[in-house]
Amino acid sequence: MAKLSVERTLVKAKSHMKKGELAEAQTLYAAILKAFPNNKKAQQAQAILGKTRQRGANQGPPPEIRNQLVKLYEQGQFLPIVEQAQVLTKLYPEALLIWFVLGVANKELGRDEEASIAFKKVTELDPKNFEGHNNLGTSHAELGRLDEAIGSYDKALSIKPDYVEAYSNMGNALQAQGKIKEATMCFEKALSIKPDHAKTMNNFAILLYESRLYQKAAKLFSRDDTIKGQSNLLKCFYEQGEEEKLSTQIDYLLQRGANNAVIGSFLSRSEASFGIKKNNPFCKKPLDYVSQVDLKKECDFNTIFVENAFGVLNDDIVKQKKQSHLTNGIQTAGNLFTQVGSVTDQWQNIIRTELTKYKEHFCESEEGFIRDWPSDYSIYGWLVSMKSGGKLAAHIHDTGWMTGSIYINVPPKFKKDSGNLVVTIDDEKHTKARVENRKSIDVVTGSLCLFPSSLLHYTMPFESDEDRIVLAFDVVPK
Repeated sequence: MAKLSVERTLVKAKSHMKKGELAEAQTLYAAILKAFPNNKKAQQAQAILGKTRQRGANQGPPPEIRNQLVKLYEQGQFLPIVEQAQVLTKLYPEALLIWFVLGVANKELGRDEEASIAFKKVTELDPKNFEGHNNLGTSHAELGRLDEAIGSYDKALSIKPDYVEAYSNMGNALQAQGKIKEATMCFEKALSIKPDHAKTMNNFAILLYESRLYQKAAKLFSRDDTIKGQSNLLKCFYEQGEEEKLSTQIDYLLQRGANNAVIGSFLSRSEASFGIKKNNPFCKKPLDYVSQVDLKKECDFNTIFVENAFGVLNDDIVKQKKQSHLTNGIQTAGNLFTQVGSVTDQWQNIIRTELTKYKEHFCESEEGFIRDWPSDYSIYGWLVSMKSGGKLAAHIHDTGWMTGSIYINVPPKFKKDSGNLVVTIDDEKHTKARVENRKSIDVVTGSLCLFPSSLLHYTMPFESDEDRIVLAFDVVPK
Protein backbone atom coordinates (compact mmCIF):
# COMPACT_ATOMS: atom_id res chain seq x y z
CA MET A 1 0.00 0.00 0.00
CA ALA A 2 1.60 3.27 -1.15
CA LYS A 3 1.82 6.36 1.08
CA LEU A 4 -0.80 8.26 -0.93
CA SER A 5 -3.10 5.25 -0.78
CA VAL A 6 -2.64 5.07 3.01
CA GLU A 7 -3.63 8.72 3.44
CA ARG A 8 -6.71 8.23 1.28
CA THR A 9 -7.68 5.14 3.23
CA LEU A 10 -7.27 6.98 6.54
CA VAL A 11 -9.54 9.77 5.31
CA LYS A 12 -12.14 7.23 4.17
CA ALA A 13 -11.98 5.33 7.47
CA LYS A 14 -12.35 8.56 9.42
CA SER A 15 -15.42 9.41 7.35
CA HIS A 16 -16.97 6.06 8.24
CA MET A 17 -16.30 6.68 11.93
CA LYS A 18 -17.98 10.08 11.80
CA LYS A 19 -21.06 8.41 10.32
CA GLY A 20 -21.02 5.71 12.98
CA GLU A 21 -20.17 3.02 10.40
CA LEU A 22 -17.81 1.19 12.72
CA ALA A 23 -17.48 -2.10 10.85
CA GLU A 24 -16.44 -0.34 7.63
CA ALA A 25 -13.94 1.81 9.51
CA GLN A 26 -12.51 -1.24 11.30
CA THR A 27 -11.96 -3.05 8.00
CA LEU A 28 -10.02 -0.12 6.53
CA TYR A 29 -7.85 0.40 9.64
CA ALA A 30 -7.07 -3.32 9.71
CA ALA A 31 -5.95 -3.16 6.06
CA ILE A 32 -3.63 -0.25 6.82
CA LEU A 33 -2.10 -2.00 9.84
CA LYS A 34 -1.58 -5.20 7.89
CA ALA A 35 0.60 -3.29 5.42
CA PHE A 36 2.05 -0.80 7.94
CA PRO A 37 1.84 -2.24 11.49
CA ASN A 38 3.40 0.90 13.06
CA ASN A 39 0.99 3.46 11.57
CA LYS A 40 0.09 5.53 14.66
CA LYS A 41 -3.10 7.07 13.30
CA ALA A 42 -4.56 3.67 12.48
CA GLN A 43 -3.41 2.25 15.83
CA GLN A 44 -5.09 5.05 17.79
CA ALA A 45 -8.32 4.81 15.81
CA GLN A 46 -8.48 1.05 16.17
CA ALA A 47 -7.95 1.37 19.93
CA ILE A 48 -10.92 3.75 20.16
CA LEU A 49 -13.06 1.34 18.13
CA GLY A 50 -12.08 -1.57 20.35
CA LYS A 51 -12.96 0.23 23.56
CA THR A 52 -16.24 1.44 22.07
CA ARG A 53 -17.41 -2.06 21.27
CA GLN A 54 -16.59 -3.20 24.77
CA ARG A 55 -18.63 -0.45 26.43
CA GLY A 56 -21.60 -0.04 24.10
CA ALA A 57 -22.78 3.04 22.26
CA ASN A 58 -25.02 4.43 25.01
CA GLN A 59 -22.30 4.65 27.64
CA GLY A 60 -19.70 7.35 28.05
CA PRO A 61 -16.18 6.99 26.66
CA PRO A 62 -13.56 5.22 28.77
CA PRO A 63 -11.46 7.28 31.23
CA GLU A 64 -8.33 7.19 29.06
CA ILE A 65 -10.17 8.86 26.18
CA ARG A 66 -11.65 11.51 28.47
CA ASN A 67 -8.19 12.14 29.94
CA GLN A 68 -6.74 12.46 26.46
CA LEU A 69 -9.29 15.17 25.57
CA VAL A 70 -8.51 17.04 28.79
CA LYS A 71 -4.78 16.87 28.02
CA LEU A 72 -5.34 18.21 24.50
CA TYR A 73 -7.39 21.07 25.93
CA GLU A 74 -4.65 21.98 28.41
CA GLN A 75 -2.20 22.05 25.50
CA GLY A 76 -4.49 24.29 23.44
CA GLN A 77 -4.87 21.61 20.75
CA PHE A 78 -8.44 22.52 19.84
CA LEU A 79 -8.54 21.19 16.27
CA PRO A 80 -7.58 17.63 17.31
CA ILE A 81 -10.22 17.86 20.05
CA VAL A 82 -12.89 18.73 17.48
CA GLU A 83 -11.78 15.91 15.18
CA GLN A 84 -11.88 13.34 17.98
CA ALA A 85 -15.05 14.66 19.61
CA GLN A 86 -16.94 14.60 16.31
CA VAL A 87 -16.20 10.89 16.04
CA LEU A 88 -16.99 10.25 19.71
CA THR A 89 -20.41 11.95 19.50
CA LYS A 90 -21.36 9.32 16.91
CA LEU A 91 -20.10 6.53 19.12
CA TYR A 92 -21.51 7.98 22.37
CA PRO A 93 -24.44 10.19 21.29
CA GLU A 94 -25.60 10.79 24.87
CA ALA A 95 -22.20 11.54 26.40
CA LEU A 96 -22.69 15.04 27.85
CA LEU A 97 -18.98 15.63 28.42
CA ILE A 98 -18.08 15.01 24.78
CA TRP A 99 -20.69 17.46 23.50
CA PHE A 100 -19.54 20.07 26.03
CA VAL A 101 -15.88 19.66 25.07
CA LEU A 102 -16.82 19.83 21.38
CA GLY A 103 -18.63 23.12 22.00
CA VAL A 104 -15.74 24.64 23.94
CA ALA A 105 -13.15 23.60 21.34
CA ASN A 106 -15.24 24.96 18.46
CA LYS A 107 -15.67 28.24 20.35
CA GLU A 108 -11.92 28.53 20.89
CA LEU A 109 -11.47 28.05 17.13
CA GLY A 110 -14.00 30.81 16.39
CA ARG A 111 -16.52 28.33 15.00
CA ASP A 112 -19.49 29.82 16.80
CA GLU A 113 -22.22 28.16 14.73
CA GLU A 114 -20.74 24.72 15.38
CA ALA A 115 -20.28 25.63 19.05
CA SER A 116 -23.93 26.65 19.35
CA ILE A 117 -25.04 23.29 17.94
CA ALA A 118 -22.91 21.41 20.47
CA PHE A 119 -24.07 23.52 23.44
CA LYS A 120 -27.68 23.17 22.29
CA LYS A 121 -27.21 19.40 22.49
CA VAL A 122 -25.77 19.79 26.02
CA THR A 123 -28.90 21.65 27.15
CA GLU A 124 -31.12 19.00 25.55
CA LEU A 125 -29.29 16.19 27.31
CA ASP A 126 -29.25 18.08 30.60
CA PRO A 127 -31.81 20.94 30.74
CA LYS A 128 -30.45 21.94 34.18
CA ASN A 129 -26.90 22.46 32.92
CA PHE A 130 -26.50 26.19 33.60
CA GLU A 131 -23.01 26.32 32.06
CA GLY A 132 -24.40 24.81 28.85
CA HIS A 133 -27.10 27.50 28.66
CA ASN A 134 -24.54 30.24 29.35
CA ASN A 135 -22.15 28.96 26.69
CA LEU A 136 -25.01 28.61 24.22
CA GLY A 137 -25.78 32.25 24.97
CA THR A 138 -22.24 33.43 24.25
CA SER A 139 -22.27 31.52 20.94
CA HIS A 140 -25.58 33.16 19.99
CA ALA A 141 -24.12 36.57 20.93
CA GLU A 142 -21.06 36.09 18.72
CA LEU A 143 -23.41 35.22 15.87
CA GLY A 144 -25.41 38.40 16.45
CA ARG A 145 -28.44 36.54 17.80
CA LEU A 146 -28.78 38.78 20.84
CA ASP A 147 -32.39 37.95 21.75
CA GLU A 148 -31.57 34.25 21.72
CA ALA A 149 -28.43 34.93 23.77
CA ILE A 150 -30.40 36.78 26.43
CA GLY A 151 -32.92 33.95 26.50
CA SER A 152 -30.11 31.45 27.18
CA TYR A 153 -28.67 33.61 29.97
CA ASP A 154 -32.14 33.85 31.51
CA LYS A 155 -32.37 30.05 31.55
CA ALA A 156 -28.94 29.77 33.16
CA LEU A 157 -29.98 32.23 35.88
CA SER A 158 -33.27 30.45 36.50
CA ILE A 159 -31.19 27.38 37.38
CA LYS A 160 -28.40 29.20 39.24
CA PRO A 161 -29.58 32.66 40.41
CA ASP A 162 -26.11 33.68 41.63
CA TYR A 163 -24.33 32.83 38.37
CA VAL A 164 -22.01 35.82 37.85
CA GLU A 165 -20.89 34.84 34.33
CA ALA A 166 -24.47 34.84 33.04
CA TYR A 167 -25.22 38.29 34.53
CA SER A 168 -22.02 39.68 33.02
CA ASN A 169 -22.69 38.17 29.60
CA MET A 170 -26.29 39.38 29.65
CA GLY A 171 -25.00 42.86 30.41
CA ASN A 172 -22.84 42.72 27.29
CA ALA A 173 -25.76 41.57 25.13
CA LEU A 174 -28.08 44.26 26.48
CA GLN A 175 -25.41 46.91 25.93
CA ALA A 176 -25.03 45.75 22.32
CA GLN A 177 -28.79 46.28 21.94
CA GLY A 178 -28.43 49.81 23.27
CA LYS A 179 -30.28 48.97 26.51
CA ILE A 180 -27.82 50.76 28.79
CA LYS A 181 -30.04 50.92 31.89
CA GLU A 182 -30.77 47.18 31.79
CA ALA A 183 -27.10 46.37 31.07
CA THR A 184 -26.02 48.49 34.05
CA MET A 185 -28.39 46.56 36.32
CA CYS A 186 -26.88 43.25 35.16
CA PHE A 187 -23.31 44.39 35.79
CA GLU A 188 -24.23 45.80 39.20
CA LYS A 189 -25.95 42.54 40.13
CA ALA A 190 -22.89 40.52 39.08
CA LEU A 191 -20.57 42.69 41.16
CA SER A 192 -22.91 42.51 44.16
CA ILE A 193 -22.43 38.73 44.05
CA LYS A 194 -18.69 38.80 43.34
CA PRO A 195 -17.15 42.29 43.75
CA ASP A 196 -13.75 41.28 42.36
CA HIS A 197 -15.01 39.56 39.18
CA ALA A 198 -12.47 40.91 36.67
CA LYS A 199 -14.48 40.28 33.51
CA THR A 200 -17.53 42.10 34.86
CA MET A 201 -15.45 45.01 36.14
CA ASN A 202 -13.89 45.44 32.71
CA ASN A 203 -17.20 45.14 30.83
CA PHE A 204 -18.98 47.55 33.17
CA ALA A 205 -16.07 50.00 33.03
CA ILE A 206 -16.26 50.01 29.22
CA LEU A 207 -19.99 50.79 29.41
CA LEU A 208 -19.30 53.65 31.85
CA TYR A 209 -16.48 54.97 29.65
CA GLU A 210 -18.68 54.93 26.56
CA SER A 211 -21.34 56.73 28.61
CA ARG A 212 -18.68 59.39 29.39
CA LEU A 213 -18.71 58.58 33.09
CA TYR A 214 -14.93 58.64 33.14
CA GLN A 215 -14.33 58.83 36.89
CA LYS A 216 -16.55 55.83 37.61
CA ALA A 217 -14.96 53.91 34.74
CA ALA A 218 -11.46 54.73 36.03
CA LYS A 219 -12.29 53.32 39.47
CA LEU A 220 -13.21 49.97 37.94
CA PHE A 221 -10.34 49.86 35.44
CA SER A 222 -7.89 50.62 38.26
CA ARG A 223 -8.99 47.44 40.06
CA ASP A 224 -8.06 45.31 37.04
CA ASP A 225 -4.31 44.67 37.13
CA THR A 226 -4.16 43.08 33.68
CA ILE A 227 -2.46 44.92 30.81
CA LYS A 228 -5.88 45.33 29.20
CA GLY A 229 -7.41 46.96 32.27
CA GLN A 230 -4.44 49.21 32.92
CA SER A 231 -4.31 50.24 29.24
CA ASN A 232 -7.98 51.21 29.38
CA LEU A 233 -7.21 53.40 32.39
CA LEU A 234 -5.17 55.59 30.01
CA LYS A 235 -8.37 56.42 28.15
CA CYS A 236 -10.08 57.77 31.27
CA PHE A 237 -7.15 59.94 32.34
CA TYR A 238 -6.84 61.29 28.79
CA GLU A 239 -10.53 62.17 28.46
CA GLN A 240 -10.46 63.98 31.83
CA GLY A 241 -7.32 65.89 30.86
CA GLU A 242 -5.43 64.53 33.88
CA GLU A 243 -1.96 64.97 32.40
CA GLU A 244 0.05 63.96 35.47
CA LYS A 245 -1.90 60.76 36.03
CA LEU A 246 -1.75 60.03 32.31
CA SER A 247 2.03 60.43 32.21
CA THR A 248 2.49 58.26 35.31
CA GLN A 249 0.23 55.54 33.90
CA ILE A 250 2.14 55.52 30.61
CA ASP A 251 5.42 55.05 32.51
CA TYR A 252 3.88 52.21 34.52
CA LEU A 253 2.75 50.37 31.38
CA LEU A 254 6.09 50.87 29.62
CA GLN A 255 7.90 49.47 32.68
CA ARG A 256 5.70 46.38 32.42
CA GLY A 257 6.73 45.95 28.78
CA ALA A 258 3.15 46.37 27.57
CA ASN A 259 2.47 46.88 23.88
CA ASN A 260 -0.93 47.18 22.22
CA ALA A 261 -2.96 49.53 20.01
CA VAL A 262 -4.56 51.39 22.94
CA ILE A 263 -1.15 52.26 24.39
CA GLY A 264 0.12 53.27 20.96
CA SER A 265 -2.91 55.44 20.25
CA PHE A 266 -2.96 57.31 23.55
CA LEU A 267 0.80 57.85 23.51
CA SER A 268 0.43 59.52 20.09
CA ARG A 269 -2.57 61.54 21.25
CA SER A 270 -0.93 62.53 24.54
CA GLU A 271 2.04 63.97 22.68
CA ALA A 272 -0.18 65.83 20.21
CA SER A 273 -2.60 67.14 22.84
CA PHE A 274 -0.49 67.65 25.97
CA GLY A 275 3.12 67.50 24.80
CA ILE A 276 3.79 64.29 26.76
CA LYS A 277 6.72 62.69 24.95
CA LYS A 278 7.44 59.02 25.63
CA ASN A 279 8.82 56.12 23.61
CA ASN A 280 5.90 54.63 21.69
CA PRO A 281 6.33 50.81 21.73
CA PHE A 282 3.54 50.21 19.19
CA CYS A 283 4.11 52.69 16.37
CA LYS A 284 5.89 56.05 16.49
CA LYS A 285 4.86 57.16 13.00
CA PRO A 286 1.59 55.34 12.25
CA LEU A 287 0.68 57.51 9.26
CA ASP A 288 3.72 56.13 7.44
CA TYR A 289 2.13 52.67 7.62
CA VAL A 290 -1.18 53.39 5.90
CA SER A 291 -1.56 51.22 2.80
CA GLN A 292 -4.06 51.25 -0.08
CA VAL A 293 -4.39 48.35 -2.54
CA ASP A 294 -6.66 47.91 -5.57
CA LEU A 295 -8.19 44.45 -5.08
CA LYS A 296 -9.73 44.57 -8.56
CA LYS A 297 -6.23 43.83 -9.80
CA GLU A 298 -5.81 40.91 -7.38
CA CYS A 299 -9.07 38.96 -7.77
CA ASP A 300 -12.51 38.78 -9.40
CA PHE A 301 -13.73 41.49 -7.05
CA ASN A 302 -17.30 41.73 -8.33
CA THR A 303 -18.01 38.02 -7.96
CA ILE A 304 -16.10 37.39 -4.74
CA PHE A 305 -16.90 40.55 -2.78
CA VAL A 306 -19.70 42.61 -4.34
CA GLU A 307 -22.21 39.86 -5.16
CA ASN A 308 -21.60 38.00 -1.90
CA ALA A 309 -21.78 41.13 0.27
CA PHE A 310 -25.10 42.16 -1.26
CA GLY A 311 -26.30 38.60 -0.70
CA VAL A 312 -25.40 38.72 2.98
CA LEU A 313 -27.12 42.09 3.50
CA ASN A 314 -30.22 41.48 1.39
CA ASP A 315 -30.98 37.94 2.59
CA ASP A 316 -30.64 38.78 6.30
CA ILE A 317 -28.11 35.97 6.69
CA VAL A 318 -26.63 37.76 9.70
CA LYS A 319 -28.19 39.99 12.33
CA GLN A 320 -27.59 43.72 12.73
CA LYS A 321 -26.59 45.73 15.78
CA LYS A 322 -26.48 49.33 16.96
CA GLN A 323 -23.21 51.18 16.56
CA SER A 324 -22.77 54.42 18.48
CA HIS A 325 -20.18 55.80 16.05
CA LEU A 326 -22.38 55.21 12.98
CA THR A 327 -24.82 57.75 11.52
CA ASN A 328 -27.48 56.77 8.99
CA GLY A 329 -26.27 53.23 8.50
CA ILE A 330 -26.37 49.66 9.76
CA GLN A 331 -23.67 47.24 10.92
CA THR A 332 -23.77 43.45 11.03
CA ALA A 333 -23.51 41.86 14.48
CA GLY A 334 -20.90 39.36 15.62
CA ASN A 335 -17.90 38.14 13.69
CA LEU A 336 -18.90 37.81 10.04
CA PHE A 337 -16.08 35.35 9.43
CA THR A 338 -17.69 32.73 11.67
CA GLN A 339 -21.16 33.07 10.18
CA VAL A 340 -21.21 32.74 6.41
CA GLY A 341 -18.90 29.79 5.73
CA SER A 342 -17.42 29.49 2.25
CA VAL A 343 -18.27 33.10 1.33
CA THR A 344 -16.16 34.61 4.08
CA ASP A 345 -13.51 31.89 3.77
CA GLN A 346 -12.69 33.38 0.36
CA TRP A 347 -12.60 36.88 1.80
CA GLN A 348 -10.40 35.81 4.68
CA ASN A 349 -7.90 34.05 2.41
CA ILE A 350 -7.51 37.19 0.33
CA ILE A 351 -7.14 39.37 3.43
CA ARG A 352 -4.48 37.07 4.91
CA THR A 353 -2.56 37.15 1.63
CA GLU A 354 -2.60 40.96 1.61
CA LEU A 355 -1.55 41.08 5.27
CA THR A 356 1.43 38.88 4.47
CA LYS A 357 2.40 41.23 1.63
CA TYR A 358 2.00 44.22 3.96
CA LYS A 359 4.26 42.69 6.60
CA GLU A 360 6.87 41.72 3.99
CA HIS A 361 6.83 45.25 2.55
CA PHE A 362 7.65 46.73 5.96
CA CYS A 363 9.83 43.84 7.14
CA GLU A 364 12.86 46.07 7.86
CA SER A 365 10.86 48.43 10.07
CA GLU A 366 11.78 48.75 13.74
CA GLU A 367 8.26 49.77 14.73
CA GLY A 368 6.88 47.59 17.51
CA PHE A 369 3.72 46.51 15.73
CA ILE A 370 5.85 45.08 12.89
CA ARG A 371 8.59 43.66 15.13
CA ASP A 372 6.04 42.04 17.46
CA TRP A 373 3.64 40.99 14.71
CA PRO A 374 1.41 38.25 16.21
CA SER A 375 2.50 34.74 15.28
CA ASP A 376 -1.14 33.65 15.41
CA TYR A 377 -4.19 35.81 14.93
CA SER A 378 -7.86 35.73 14.03
CA ILE A 379 -9.72 38.11 11.76
CA TYR A 380 -12.85 39.72 13.16
CA GLY A 381 -15.00 41.36 10.53
CA TRP A 382 -18.34 43.06 9.91
CA LEU A 383 -20.21 44.81 7.10
CA VAL A 384 -21.26 48.47 7.27
CA SER A 385 -23.89 49.85 4.92
CA MET A 386 -24.59 53.60 4.89
CA LYS A 387 -27.23 55.64 3.15
CA SER A 388 -26.91 59.22 1.91
CA GLY A 389 -25.55 61.45 4.67
CA GLY A 390 -24.00 58.48 6.43
CA LYS A 391 -20.73 58.81 8.28
CA LEU A 392 -18.59 57.13 10.93
CA ALA A 393 -17.24 59.13 13.90
CA ALA A 394 -13.56 59.02 14.91
CA HIS A 395 -12.58 55.94 16.94
CA ILE A 396 -10.02 53.15 17.23
CA HIS A 397 -10.49 49.39 17.54
CA ASP A 398 -9.10 48.58 20.99
CA THR A 399 -8.62 44.84 20.48
CA GLY A 400 -7.05 45.10 17.03
CA TRP A 401 -3.42 45.01 15.95
CA MET A 402 -4.08 45.96 12.35
CA THR A 403 -7.33 47.43 11.05
CA GLY A 404 -8.56 47.17 7.49
CA SER A 405 -11.48 48.05 5.26
CA ILE A 406 -12.53 46.73 1.87
CA TYR A 407 -14.79 49.02 -0.15
CA ILE A 408 -17.55 46.90 -1.66
CA ASN A 409 -19.49 49.80 -3.15
CA VAL A 410 -18.49 53.47 -3.15
CA PRO A 411 -21.02 55.77 -4.86
CA PRO A 412 -19.83 58.47 -7.29
CA LYS A 413 -18.67 61.65 -5.53
CA PHE A 414 -20.38 65.01 -5.73
CA LYS A 415 -17.71 66.68 -3.58
CA LYS A 416 -13.96 66.18 -3.46
CA ASP A 417 -13.76 64.43 -0.08
CA SER A 418 -17.23 62.80 -0.01
CA GLY A 419 -17.05 59.37 1.61
CA ASN A 420 -13.27 59.53 2.14
CA LEU A 421 -11.62 57.50 4.87
CA VAL A 422 -9.63 59.75 7.20
CA VAL A 423 -6.92 58.39 9.50
CA THR A 424 -5.39 60.68 12.09
CA ILE A 425 -3.32 61.06 15.25
CA ASP A 426 -5.18 64.16 16.44
CA ASP A 427 -8.21 63.97 18.67
CA GLU A 428 -10.21 67.09 17.89
CA LYS A 429 -11.77 67.08 21.38
CA HIS A 430 -8.41 68.00 22.90
CA THR A 431 -6.35 69.62 20.16
CA LYS A 432 -6.81 71.44 16.89
CA ALA A 433 -6.51 69.08 13.94
CA ARG A 434 -3.31 69.56 11.95
CA VAL A 435 -2.87 68.64 8.31
CA GLU A 436 0.43 66.84 8.96
CA ASN A 437 -1.27 64.57 11.49
CA ARG A 438 -3.96 63.18 9.19
CA LYS A 439 -4.46 61.46 5.85
CA SER A 440 -7.62 61.64 3.77
CA ILE A 441 -7.82 58.55 1.56
CA ASP A 442 -9.76 58.72 -1.69
CA VAL A 443 -11.33 55.26 -1.59
CA VAL A 444 -13.16 53.69 -4.53
CA THR A 445 -14.93 50.40 -5.10
CA GLY A 446 -12.27 47.69 -4.82
CA SER A 447 -9.96 49.59 -2.45
CA LEU A 448 -8.38 47.76 0.48
CA CYS A 449 -6.96 50.02 3.19
CA LEU A 450 -4.70 48.73 5.96
CA PHE A 451 -3.33 50.68 8.92
CA PRO A 452 -2.14 50.18 12.52
CA SER A 453 -5.09 49.85 14.90
CA SER A 454 -3.69 52.70 17.00
CA LEU A 455 -4.82 55.27 14.42
CA LEU A 456 -8.08 57.12 14.89
CA HIS A 457 -10.22 56.83 11.80
CA TYR A 458 -13.52 58.24 10.55
CA THR A 459 -15.38 58.80 7.30
CA MET A 460 -16.57 61.95 5.59
CA PRO A 461 -20.31 62.24 4.88
CA PHE A 462 -21.49 61.49 1.35
CA GLU A 463 -24.59 62.16 -0.73
CA SER A 464 -25.98 59.52 -3.08
CA ASP A 465 -28.97 57.35 -3.91
CA GLU A 466 -26.62 54.35 -3.70
CA ASP A 467 -25.58 52.66 -0.45
CA ARG A 468 -21.94 52.84 0.59
CA ILE A 469 -20.91 49.32 1.65
CA VAL A 470 -17.69 48.43 3.45
CA LEU A 471 -16.23 45.24 4.88
CA ALA A 472 -14.28 46.29 7.98
CA PHE A 473 -12.02 43.96 9.95
CA ASP A 474 -9.40 43.72 12.66
CA VAL A 475 -6.38 41.49 13.07
CA VAL A 476 -6.79 40.22 16.64
CA PRO A 477 -3.77 38.53 18.27
CA LYS A 478 -4.51 35.17 19.89
